[in-house]
Order: sequence, then C-alpha cells, then structure tokens
Amino acid sequence: MGITRVKDVSFSVRAGEIVGIAGVSGNGQTELLEAVSGMRDQKSGNVILNGNALSLKGDDGAARARAAGLAHVPEDRQRMGLVTNFSEWENAILGYQNSPEYGQGPFLDISAAKKRAAEHVKLFDVRPANINLKTSLFSGGNQQKIVLAREMERDPDVLVIGQPTRSVDIGAIEFIHNEIIKMRDEGKAILLVSVRTRRNPLAGRPHHRHV
Repeated sequence: MGITRVKDVSFSVRAGEIVGIAGVSGNGQTELLEAVSGMRDQKSGNVILNGNALSLKGDDGAARARAAGLAHVPEDRQRMGLVTNFSEWENAILGYQNSPEYGQGPFLDISAAKKRAAEHVKLFDVRPANINLKTSLFSGGNQQKIVLAREMERDPDVLVIGQPTRSVDIGAIEFIHNEIIKMRDEGKAILLVSVRTRRNPLAGRPHHRHV
C-alpha cells in the first residue's frame, strides 16, 4: 500500500514505430500500461495523443482513451482482457459495445456484433471458428487472438500491448508478431512490454528501446 510503482518515466512513441519496454516482472510495467491506457489513475504526469492531453482519471478513463484512438491489449488476457464466461462474439465487442455500429441507446444490435465477431475469427484464424463458444473453451493462443483482433481491428492510432505472446504456441507467436509489424508498417504507434519472469544477475531496471 502506498508504494510508487512508476516514477519519473518519460518517453514518446511515434507513428510507424514500435517502442519496447523490458524488465523483470514486478518492476512497474503493468502499472505503466494501465496508467497509459486509462485503467489506473495516475497521480501525476500527462499522456499526450496526437498533440492532445488525454483525460484518463475516473472509472471511464479507459473508455475515453479508446474513443481518442488508443487500444490496449493487457498482459493478463483472462483477468483483464476477456470475460471467460462470455461467448467469443460477446468478447469481440467488449469495451466497444456502446459503439454506434452495434446499435443506439440501450439496445444492442446482436446481428451486427456477431457479424463483426465472425470477421475477426476469419481474419485472425481463431479456432474453433465458433463465435457462440465460451471463451474459456479456447486455447490460450486463440484467446489472445480474440483480444488482439478486437483491439487491432478498431484501427487505433496507438496500440499499447503487454506480453503479446505470453503462454501461446509457436504458430500463434509468429502470427501475432506479423500482425504487430503490419500495424507498424501501416503507420500506427505501438508501445510493447516484454517481461522477464525470473531475476538473474544480469537483469537490471526496465529500459526502453526502439525496435
């Protein structure tokens, strides 16, 4: 309680660039991503997107970040990225369910939501290709693809992504890497965190570099 996890951190991510942050687990990477994406209130500092300061404080900070063009793939897909008791199509619109494309007011256009989910399944080769299946029944790699498809296909200006290939198989790793590079080549700004789970004598404080 009361511990400052991230302090005096300043960096920029430009369009068409991937900035990587690496370090030992528990050194503030998770808190940094959550603060940048509006999921955690920051005590000080600013997040500037396209020249405008984002107002991220409050329970709807993440929603305002998404509306401004910032998408977030959290490190823990099952705890933060998905509701595993929900179907694939429900998770495919999670966080974006109030978008006009899914209806107006309190009524959800389920057919539109399922159509978008089916597109995600095809584009990201999610298996099995069953949008009505509970997300808990998909493999880790396919769960990750569901989250990535939801965030990447919103065409964000900035993608904030934590441990994109955590606990996924080799085939999914290659696919995910290619999709991230594709976004970079399309001119998107990408902030990517990779975490070392075990401390070793050579491990130091987190640092960032351009990749």
